[in-house]
Amino acid sequence: MKEKWIGFCGAVFVLVIIFSLHSFAAGIEMPPDIKACEIVTGEEVAEMAGAKLLTKPGSTSFFCYYVVELEGGAAENYNLTFDSASSAQLLLDHMSAGEKGEKIEGILDEAYMGKENLSEQIALRALRHGKLGMTVTGDRAEVVLKIAKLAASRLP
Repeated sequence: MKEKWIGFCGAVFVLVIIFSLHSFAAGIEMPPDIKACEIVTGEEVAEMAGAKLLTKPGSTSFFCYYVVELEGGAAENYNLTFDSASSAQLLLDHMSAGEKGEKIEGILDEAYMGKENLSEQIALRALRHGKLGMTVTGDRAEVVLKIAKLAASRLP
């Protein structure tokens, strides 16, 4: 009997967690239908990097990754991601000034650029209050900044 009770409590706990996550997710407003790889194309990233496009950009609607090849054969990676404003704000609110990096003016309403936490890449996180969040990551800061500026200029 004890095992059945423990199993029942475990099942209830899992259902409560699933319901809570679903309710939380339902309250998050996602950005409008954005196609990241159309906002900034692979050819544009290759040109900004002074490189050639190594692979066709991979994507989902809100995410695009680009791999370019520099002269000499070295490869670089860049990513463009869009998220809900609430998710982006939550992330920025929980980051220290050091984690956020340098404040960047002129990209959406609020933007910061610094080292990515788990890699050697550069990350630029930007927020259009109440609308959407944008993150650009990549190997070189000047290219990350160019991608972010172009993407921001093309957003609805």
